Amino acid sequence: MLQLDPIGSPAVVLNPRRATFPVGQVEATREQTAWEYEHLRIADVILFWFCAEAVRPIALYELGAHAARGTRLAVGAHPEYPRRLDVLEQLRLARPDVTVHDTLQDTVHAAAALLPTAPARP
Repeated sequence: MLQLDPIGSPAVVLNPRRATFPVGQVEATREQTAWEYEHLRIADVILFWFCAEAVRPIALYELGAHAARGTRLAVGAHPEYPRRLDVLEQLRLARPDVTVHDTLQDTVHAAAALLPTAPARP
C-alpha cells in the first residue's frame, strides 16, 4: 500500500488493470482496449510504472504514443525491469524533459506534481 500526502489538487485515478482478464476473448479485449484508449486520451497526466515482473508491451506502445503527443507523463521503471534501458533511451530521445523514476512512490509523486493546481476556494 502506497501512502500519499494530500496533493492539493482534485484528481481521479483510473487503473486499467483487472484482477483477472480473459485475454483470449475477443470482445473483452476490444472493450478493454477501447476503454484504455479513451481514458488515456482525455487524461491530464498519465503515469506509467514498469514493474520487474513483466514486460508489458502494450504499455510500452502507449508510452511511445503519449510521449509523441506531448502528454504530461510520469514514468517509472523498476531497476530490474527487463526493458528499462529501452524506456530510458526512448524517452531521452523523444522526451528529455521526462525523468524515469526508480520507485513507484517517486513516480506517483511526480504524477501528482504534474496535476493542474486546484482553484482557490472562496
